[in-house]
Amino acid sequence: MGTTEYEEDRAFVLEALLEDGKQATLKSYSETGDRWDPVISYTDYTVQILDVDYTVYEIDGDRVKREDKKVYIAAEGVAVVPKISDKIVINSITYNIKDIMPFIPGDVVVFWVVQVRK
Repeated sequence: MGTTEYEEDRAFVLEALLEDGKQATLKSYSETGDRWDPVISYTDYTVQILDVDYTVYEIDGDRVKREDKKVYIAAEGVAVVPKISDKIVINSITYNIKDIMPFIPGDVVVFWVVQVRK
């Protein structure tokens, strides 16, 4: 049985993330306790990423700002799904997650495209 186009795309993206990417820390947000006085904590997960700047055509000054970064997070091996309330640490700089879009060419998430801002 031959490989499907999806499997080939998935392999290509994962190879690029592993070869050209780097590790970062995804800080997954959680609340426990009383809803009026919750205890907020973050659990750290190591993720494989590619981070790039937005192009001048993508920057609108409102939704996407010049200092924002586009981060591709490999889904393989990640124990948690990124959320807007999470943070990501790249090269010792902590970024807030502003938007998340999963890339799902088949029935499994291959990576997430995440917009981050300091």
